[in-house]
Amino acid sequence: MLELTIHASENMRVSPTEMDTALFETIRVSEGQPIFLDRHLNRMAVGLLFMKTESLPPAESVRTAIIRSLALTGTVGGAIKLMAAGPLLHVLPRKAAPVPAAVVIGISKSVLRQSASPLAKLKPVARSWSDALRAEAAQTGAFDCIALNEHENLTEGGRTNLFLVQSGEIMTPPLADGCLPGISRSIVLETGKVMEQPLKPKDLAQCEAAFLTNALIGAVPVSKVLGMGRKNLHHPLILEVKREITRAVVEDLRLFS
Repeated sequence: MLELTIHASENMRVSPTEMDTALFETIRVSEGQPIFLDRHLNRMAVGLLFMKTESLPPAESVRTAIIRSLALTGTVGGAIKLMAAGPLLHVLPRKAAPVPAAVVIGISKSVLRQSASPLAKLKPVARSWSDALRAEAAQTGAFDCIALNEHENLTEGGRTNLFLVQSGEIMTPPLADGCLPGISRSIVLETGKVMEQPLKPKDLAQCEAAFLTNALIGAVPVSKVLGMGRKNLHHPLILEVKREITRAVVEDLRLFS
């Protein structure tokens, strides 16, 4: 079983011998509590099993360590990071940027995801493709860039899952196309109002609206797709999704308050 250790700083290097199997989770914090911790731990547990490394400590022990870490830094809102590396599960403070009201995105010209890669469904610390997407987004003035896979299907961004809205329906790429099973993505899917289906760049160009999700931002509308034009920021289905995520956060807080 991994041994919990709490750090005062988020700056921590993973040794080269541990890098290949190291995993991480970035967790939203609200009212001094880690949000959707069980979902994050379940995803990490799957990754640890695949990596054939030590298992996680009990969830309550992890929660207690996180709350201790938050108390040390005086954090009541923002984020915290868990990193499984070698024999340790590190609890690290993590700065969280303000959630944007809307974002600009692009389609990557440099990164190609492989849909069959088992690592696509995990969060390894060594994520060169994610780093490349973030760098490309920064260079183009976008919040994130969406990668295509070998079938030229849309997958995900360097830090977000993608959803499209068209003709009263919400669509998102399936995990089989090379997407991470995101935390906020799972909450949106549980509404029963989303179709998982292969999507092409033309679908992004033609859709009425689009939004991105991850654990820290919840759901944020896309204002513009580079080279494709503007999108509807205020589509009622996006507003409904945002309400559903807020409801789920409130329910999670109620369970552990």
